[in-house]
Amino acid sequence: MASMRCSADSPLSRPAITVQSLSKFAPPHIPDDVIFDILLRLPARSIIRFKSVCKAWLAMLSSRRFVDAHLEFSKVRPSMLIVPGEFSRRTAFQFQVGYYRYNGGDVAEVLHNERIAADERTCCGGQVQFSKPLHCDGLILVSTYDQITVCNPATREFLTLPKASAGVGFGRDPCTSRYKVASVFYERGVMDGRTIWILKLEVLTLGSNVWRRIADPPDLNVRISSVHVRGFIYWTTVRRENNHPKVLAGFSLADETFSETPYPPCIERGYVHFAELEGGLCSAVVSLTCEAAKVWTYNGTEKATWTLRFTVQLSQETITTTGVWHNYLAPPKLTFHGKDILIRGGHKLYRYSTETGEMKKVDVAVEDLRYYHPENNSDKLFSGDKVSFHIVKYAESLVPIREDMTVR
Repeated sequence: MASMRCSADSPLSRPAITVQSLSKFAPPHIPDDVIFDILLRLPARSIIRFKSVCKAWLAMLSSRRFVDAHLEFSKVRPSMLIVPGEFSRRTAFQFQVGYYRYNGGDVAEVLHNERIAADERTCCGGQVQFSKPLHCDGLILVSTYDQITVCNPATREFLTLPKASAGVGFGRDPCTSRYKVASVFYERGVMDGRTIWILKLEVLTLGSNVWRRIADPPDLNVRISSVHVRGFIYWTTVRRENNHPKVLAGFSLADETFSETPYPPCIERGYVHFAELEGGLCSAVVSLTCEAAKVWTYNGTEKATWTLRFTVQLSQETITTTGVWHNYLAPPKLTFHGKDILIRGGHKLYRYSTETGEMKKVDVAVEDLRYYHPENNSDKLFSGDKVSFHIVKYAESLVPIREDMTVR
């Protein structure tokens, strides 16, 4: 076989490369709808990073169509958000709100930490007092005595709203796709020479930063806690004229009017908690002995009825006591998570399967987590004395807080 020789005067000949020969190495064209379908399955932090790829991707990933599609995909596989808040008297009355996402197993992912200003009225006995966080489309609203804050833990956007009462509701207007906060409170008035308290309501649309006074709601005694279901915010209320029966006051975020919904037909007395289940309104009634919880679902048609779905037998592990002598039962808190129910008893967390009836302790309960300590910039285990926490159903989203997305 003849050897090949090279010399400096006669360089190696290279094969000619034509455009036609390069075409087989060029990446194939991927249709935009395929790229769209692939990207919406990614976590929010990856999507935010991909916005810098090119202007076309930025426009697509910021569009209302993509944000809504990503949200619907997230709702199919919801997670839980564990929200602790720690008070620090040294740092000008601030406390740290942490957002820990729990998908199952023994890992809780830290999504975001945020400091919120507070004062002596918010911090009772060294512990931060804030109402149960409200969730809507990946946005979390936290209300304290001083202020209301809205956060998207996935995008780390954070917004402080003008001061309002503690009795707030939060949800999405199904007609305009705008997010609204409703605040109920009482104003002093005089009738027939005697002092009365009149129920009032104000609404703030995210992006406007202004509270609007709504026509006076029905003459009801409204409880602070609320739940948002399909464009309605529900409060537990009692008619004033006879202090009975209890009703649910439903506030429509679309036309901003009130309507009344009958209370569940609970024969026995108990601790009642309202929530959203499978896109509808439901109530969980824990018996006074805390031995069982009955779950009712509401059929909001012309023949409005409540239907008993199932009964959860609660174990002694979920029951805690309160009071100076620990002589009062503290009912467990129930949060619906797909076909399971997360039950918080004290500082422990349990998962109950509605299919098998099995209940087991969640290893990543609040007492097992570490929390950020703002005073020494370190993590520490839950101590129970200065940390209050809540469990919230959560679906990750790209919904912006400060932008108007109704025209895109």
